[in-house]
Amino acid sequence: PSIMSHKQKILDDLKERGELPEPFCQRKAISMDFSKESISDLPNFDFSSSTPTFWILEGLIMYLERCDVERLMKQLSELSTSASFLSLNFSVSPNGLSIDEIDQRLEGQGWKIESRKMFGEEGFQYGRYPLDKPANKILGFATYSKI
Repeated sequence: PSIMSHKQKILDDLKERGELPEPFCQRKAISMDFSKESISDLPNFDFSSSTPTFWILEGLIMYLERCDVERLMKQLSELSTSASFLSLNFSVSPNGLSIDEIDQRLEGQGWKIESRKMFGEEGFQYGRYPLDKPANKILGFATYSKI
């Protein structure tokens, strides 16, 4: 919850200074303790699975056990309607579910891969990655759309 408050304060400050454009849709941040809750509990937070959702799984799946990632992808797919999007931060690790395995599972649950970028690749630098260094081979983001 404290990270959510911190992020909201940043957004509020940007808006107050006129540096944040009006959003295209309502933003709803939900903080969950995955040791006590699952995304199946989202309806308890006024979540509607009939509304397209943009899921952002940043800094999450690389810390979950393989079976927990599989369950999360299944539950997320069940709660997502057509025109939903999913962006997830992944790491290349021999211990977890590989990004190729995640791609396969999501495709089997009605998702289409839109992009996959490693930090430092062209189009995924944002002036924060040294241009003279090769792209990172461990961390990246993948984005999917629900068909």
